Amino acid sequence: MSKDKKVCVIGAGYWGSNHIKTLDELNMLGGLVETDLQLREKVKQQYSEIRIFSDLSEAIDSGLFLGFTIATPAATHFSLAKEILLSGIPVLVEKPFCLNLDEAKELKNIAESRKLCLMVGHLLLFHNAIVDIKRIVSQEGIGELKYIYSNRLNLGIVRSYEDVFWSLAPHDISIIQYLCDMKPNKVSMTNHAFLNKDIADIQITNLEYPSDIKAHIFSSWYNPFKEHRLVVCGSSGFIDYKASEDDFFTIYDCNYESVESNIQVKNNNSQKIFFEKAEPLKEQLSYFIDNITNQTLPEIAGPKSALETTEIMLSIKDQ
Repeated sequence: MSKDKKVCVIGAGYWGSNHIKTLDELNMLGGLVETDLQLREKVKQQYSEIRIFSDLSEAIDSGLFLGFTIATPAATHFSLAKEILLSGIPVLVEKPFCLNLDEAKELKNIAESRKLCLMVGHLLLFHNAIVDIKRIVSQEGIGELKYIYSNRLNLGIVRSYEDVFWSLAPHDISIIQYLCDMKPNKVSMTNHAFLNKDIADIQITNLEYPSDIKAHIFSSWYNPFKEHRLVVCGSSGFIDYKASEDDFFTIYDCNYESVESNIQVKNNNSQKIFFEKAEPLKEQLSYFIDNITNQTLPEIAGPKSALETTEIMLSIKDQ
């Protein structure tokens, strides 16, 4: 494997431009595939050394690239990723991974049969808060896992081509899957469309797991403030993480006492857990590159995470 090879980004839109910028900071930006002439020219002006292509096949045939990242509309993810994998090249696909379960399974099978690094852009699995929360849960630092909820409420742009669930919830589902490390045995949802007809701007998603673990996700664009919050409840403690508190989360010790005919939950102590601030996208892309260069397969945000999250998303969509 040539040490001179770098990564090629497909798509120079809003999120693709973040891939380009971050890979450049990592000194791993090699190329761009983009059909829009204006975007190609804009990127060329900013990154004069980049190799730019209007067609994916030309970029693959050039033999210049260590791997590809896909940051294009979701409907294009499958065909682009399949072409790259069949060419024997690793790829990172932004979320949502695929819009069809059979396509998600096919990409997983190709990657596994060829022992290629395939990742999905479940960005928050590389956030140091989530990494530390996973460690605490795995070590039973809050006892047996009982309940998780995630609020992802946004104030601002409301999309007209996808609903709030498909836009926001893949992050939360991937996190809950990461913490539970099992598939749910039941999912359900309720939603409302106030701003665009037939396009939900509020959704509450419920998930039930073996061992009687429950979770819910509250996704909303129809909200007066922005909040990204994760609460993880165990048999002996709670974890509360708010994205606005960007370098710590709080862990609570708790117990349960009988008070007359009622049960009272008591927080005995609380402690702030500080984590190292880092850019999740940089951590994710570094992890992708490390797996390629070391010829290892991803344990985080790999095909299993991609397929399970897609399966859950689609099962909810079909309700």
